[in-house]
Amino acid sequence: MPSSSPLLIRRLSCEPTIPYPGRLARKIHQRDAERHTTAAGDASTPQVRDQALANAAEAALDAENTRVPVLPRLVADDVTPEAAASLLAEQGGRLAVLSAEGGIFATMAGRYSGGVPSLEVFLTQKLGDHRW
Repeated sequence: MPSSSPLLIRRLSCEPTIPYPGRLARKIHQRDAERHTTAAGDASTPQVRDQALANAAEAALDAENTRVPVLPRLVADDVTPEAAASLLAEQGGRLAVLSAEGGIFATMAGRYSGGVPSLEVFLTQKLGDHRW
């Protein structure tokens, strides 16, 4: 494996420089809400103000309801079983736990659970019995 491959994995795991469409849509709705709120403050009549506030509320709700997909995460290193379950759920059941050391085995053997092995998350993924 070329020596640049860890760099490639790290680069792919980082946040992209180009925002996702969901993020752009949310920003547009947020700016619309701000614009309508400003217009409500500058309104000359109560009717214009009420309409601007209604538009601001609608844009704020649109911003809040805009689905922004979670960024893909390819690799986890030192992860607890609970964190692994959360990552698996948000990543559609796909996650690689990679480390130069064997820390994941100590975690699976019960490092964070008082010596009680925590294998369920890892075994259900291996067998394809996941609930995510």
